[in-house]
Amino acid sequence: MGTSALLGTPHQNRLMEMDRLLRTPHGLTREQICLKLAVKGLRVSPRNFFRDINTLKEMKAPVAKENRLCPVTEKMQPHWFYNKPWVMGGFKLSENDIVALAIAKEVVEKHAGLPLSEDLDRIYHMLTTQYAPAVTFHSSSLVPLSFAADARTIKTSVWKPLLRAATQGLRLKIKYRPAWASCQETEERLVEPYRIVIMENTWYLLAIDALRNDHILRQYKILNICAAEITNQQFSIPKDFDLQKILDHAFGRFIGDPNKLVNVRIRFGKRITPLITERCFQTSEKKTYIRAEDRIELSLTVSAGGIFPYYNILSWILSWGSDAEVMEPADLRKLVADEGSRIAAIYKKTSVKK
Repeated sequence: MGTSALLGTPHQNRLMEMDRLLRTPHGLTREQICLKLAVKGLRVSPRNFFRDINTLKEMKAPVAKENRLCPVTEKMQPHWFYNKPWVMGGFKLSENDIVALAIAKEVVEKHAGLPLSEDLDRIYHMLTTQYAPAVTFHSSSLVPLSFAADARTIKTSVWKPLLRAATQGLRLKIKYRPAWASCQETEERLVEPYRIVIMENTWYLLAIDALRNDHILRQYKILNICAAEITNQQFSIPKDFDLQKILDHAFGRFIGDPNKLVNVRIRFGKRITPLITERCFQTSEKKTYIRAEDRIELSLTVSAGGIFPYYNILSWILSWGSDAEVMEPADLRKLVADEGSRIAAIYKKTSVKK
């Protein structure tokens, strides 16, 4: 199922595609139009073809028919086309609108890592040619911005069934490679896909593992899903499911249990206080400036659960080295201290094995 199938009803999608086809230079025969619609996965018949033609005419579209030589059959056949410029919907895009579209297109194609290049190119071409015919510049030279392409892009064969399953409430069979597994090692899961989210520039599927019966919302990195197959098994998301509550108390790219939260207080050294001051790490954060020491204290509400305790924040604290000190809770302070001791023990060795 293409992205276009998500934009409206089948009738609306077919009208949009017919509008595009009727702009073909020299026109197309009914058979050619029907074939192209079928290739797009749109249901078509002689009856609904003429119905759609009449609908477009009612919308004041300049639909014309003329007998022309068909290069395939070498016979004169009726060709359908627009005999003058026309804009469906009666609105036009300004140059600023096209700039915004071009930027969004570049971000999604190159930065977000989604397999939507063909769909985006088609939509962008349709909008710029139909609704802004006076704008003649190319999107690649539109704005002085560029984006580094991600090394990996989500597979189309994974993205489309995943999106459909999440939209229609269908269970999904996936082959998943956990982060700690080897490149060839995968696990088969049957999941109930709740939401697709992007966190720290990485796409995740939030889903329930249907075979575990623990009703824990798990986080699957979509790039690590090797294969996906839709089932016909329906599921329902609980009415009390609150995605915003989960995201409000997430830290970085990791979610936790929003019902098991603790307050974490970290004091940062003078050297990195400006870095902490200028950034927002969580919507619920609170910063307190300690003027006497020229330091800053950061308070966060996070989940202590996960693969191991505080897994969502422990590595982040350690990344600041001696410039970060955990003030509370005591169990997190001990975890950081123990990990620091293990790191120090490694570097106390007098020699390095080659």
